[in-house]
Amino acid sequence: MSEPMSVALNYGMFRRKEINGTVRHMMLYDMGASDTTVSIVAYQIVKTKEKGFTETHPQAQVLGVGYDRTLGGTEITFRLREYLADEFDALKKTKTPVRSVPRAMGKLLKEAERVKLILSANTDCYAQIENVMEDIDFKVPVSRDQLYSLVSDMWERVNKPVQMALDTAAMTMDSIDQVILVGGGSRVPKVQEILTQFVGRELGKNLNTDESAAMGAVYKAADLSSGFKVKKFITKDAVVLPIDVVFERELEADEGEGAKKIRRTLFSRMNPFPQKKIMTFNKHIKDFTFHVNYQDVDYLGASEVSYLGNLEISSVLVKGVKEALDKNEKIETKGVKAHFSMDDSGILSCTALESVFEKTISPEEQEKLEAETEAIKEDTWSKLGDTISQFFSTEDGKDIDPLSEGDKAKEEKKDDKKDKKDKKDKKKDEKAEKKKEKDKKEEEKKKEPKKPKIETVKEDLEMEESRNDIVALSGDSYDKAKSKLEVLDKADREREARETALNELQSFLFDLQDKMYQDEYEVASTEDEREKIKNECSTISEWLDEEAGVDSTLEDYTSRMKILKEGSAALFARVREHRERPEALDMLTQSISNSREFLVKSSNMTGEDGFFKEKELEVMEKKVVEVEKWMEEKVAEQSGQPLNEMPILTVSLIYQKTQDLDSEIKFLVSKAKMVKAEKERARRLKEAEEKKAAADEAKKAKKKKKAEEGSGETAEEEAAEEEEAESVDEPAGEGSGENPSVENPESTAETKEDFSTKSDTKSAEDTDQTDPTESSEDPSESAKKDPEDSEPSEGSADQHTEL
Repeated sequence: MSEPMSVALNYGMFRRKEINGTVRHMMLYDMGASDTTVSIVAYQIVKTKEKGFTETHPQAQVLGVGYDRTLGGTEITFRLREYLADEFDALKKTKTPVRSVPRAMGKLLKEAERVKLILSANTDCYAQIENVMEDIDFKVPVSRDQLYSLVSDMWERVNKPVQMALDTAAMTMDSIDQVILVGGGSRVPKVQEILTQFVGRELGKNLNTDESAAMGAVYKAADLSSGFKVKKFITKDAVVLPIDVVFERELEADEGEGAKKIRRTLFSRMNPFPQKKIMTFNKHIKDFTFHVNYQDVDYLGASEVSYLGNLEISSVLVKGVKEALDKNEKIETKGVKAHFSMDDSGILSCTALESVFEKTISPEEQEKLEAETEAIKEDTWSKLGDTISQFFSTEDGKDIDPLSEGDKAKEEKKDDKKDKKDKKDKKKDEKAEKKKEKDKKEEEKKKEPKKPKIETVKEDLEMEESRNDIVALSGDSYDKAKSKLEVLDKADREREARETALNELQSFLFDLQDKMYQDEYEVASTEDEREKIKNECSTISEWLDEEAGVDSTLEDYTSRMKILKEGSAALFARVREHRERPEALDMLTQSISNSREFLVKSSNMTGEDGFFKEKELEVMEKKVVEVEKWMEEKVAEQSGQPLNEMPILTVSLIYQKTQDLDSEIKFLVSKAKMVKAEKERARRLKEAEEKKAAADEAKKAKKKKKAEEGSGETAEEEAAEEEEAESVDEPAGEGSGENPSVENPESTAETKEDFSTKSDTKSAEDTDQTDPTESSEDPSESAKKDPEDSEPSEGSADQHTEL
């Protein structure tokens, strides 16, 4: 979007409550660094229709624009710099002209900008620069009147953009509600004084002169983006230069031979956009070309027109005109219609081309078409009825009842709900009456004599559009432009690398200079070492202040960074060791304490029933004693070591000893888990075998008792008892602790409960003693990891799985 439009949007989006149906005209005077733009903007509430809904939104529309390409604050700064350069040469302290030294001119330009800002609020000040060149200092007084005299020819140009904007909008100053200042150049007191005299009112200064254009553009970007939701604010920019369409049309026979050049206006000056327009080309019987150009720009003057460059915007070749006419030769042609669109960015394009024809349909043809339509509808409904009837008939052709018993029940329920639907039926009746009235009116219309109907037929045409304002690059010109862009990209990457290296060097330099005065760095270094580092820092700091600049290479920064890091690496290492050593020693002491506690708890877990071997615990204890002795010796040696020398006891050695102790403990704990899991597994297998043996004995005793008491029973009863005994055998193997009973199925459940209770009691007794592996994972999980336990024995497979 244009700068005047973005400023207008920024002004309006924070004053939505002040905008109403009455139009308010605001003048925005924007004097920037290099140019001046004046725009007249109308604010009001308008109605818009989107997706069938009418809404009201505030709108900002540009009505007039005036500008001056070279009137800006930078011109004032340049003239002040030239004045300071003349004053410096007038001192005659050197034979070298100051204008021949770019670095000196840069210093003068920076000082000129500072003086300009000071004189905007003060009447006098001093321009002073240390070491302009050749160690020569410069100081000269400058007053506001002197500054005004340097740019006296610019003051008469201040009001011209204002008058130009009023002329383009066809308005006077009486129609303007307020004049708002925008841009840094508008802060100059003389500019404000001249404007106040011209407009005859107080100037508005309630807009951020530096950020208003950027903020307005950001708001518009958020509105266009799908990731943000902002309140709608309609913007209508204006076409500054008029746009015409030029084409040639062949003369007819009675007009003579040749072609006639025709020009039509597409967008007039100050037409609002975004906007769409349609232009019709008549009497074309074959393909033709039209050109879109800027026209009537003589009012700008020769110098301004030269800035525009090529006045031709684009050329469009229309194809398929003759084929469309041949296809619709019996229909009246209405010409070729071209659809143009100018978007929010002010880019004009031809979106579509079509050949339009109008066909007249007589009343007889209309009746014939209606009859054919009715016949098609009736045929469709009859086919649909036949299809539905086939669903409710058998192969013999007899109709079947589509309602099943369930459906009939539903129908009965529906009858009960009829009372509730009476109200709805009344509403339906009312709608039916309205429909009848509407059908009656339509029948009356049908009875009226029909009039000829006009039907529009459109044929899409092809087009070839070529841009003429900016010629597309090709061949050598394209390769040169591409190589130039690559060079620019490379320069940008190198610049970013230099800036990053400069920032890193400055940050490291300032941090290192500050650390030289901190206590922990002073005690960790000698006086000579600190003095050497300070000298390097001073040398590099002077280089950054006096010699480093845009011409400095990446190597200049990285080499000096390397010098600083190499000179301070040993000091940083010592400080880091002294700072981290206490924490590392605390960790080692805690590890030794944990190891001793582990040995105390594990001393009662040796032998055949224990988890550890005595030799393993002896090795562990020896390891703990060695580490503790090593720590005491090294701490004693380190206490006698000066802090400004590399330490004997380093943090890495301490961490290594701590890790060795932790590894030994983890190994023993892991082994204990495996032994415990193996013992638990063996105990469970033994219990299962004992329970199975008891169940077998009970089975034999029962058979013997039945044989003695029931000699008169039939063979069928014996078979039934054997089946019952087998059903008792299975739960007994799973966990019964007592002799199973076969009197009824309930006795089996009781047996299971007894066994689970006894098993739990025994487990509690086994695990009553203190175990260093209690808080770890379940021993059964460790048992799963043991290769020897991967396959259970055949006799206890089922029992082990159940347990």
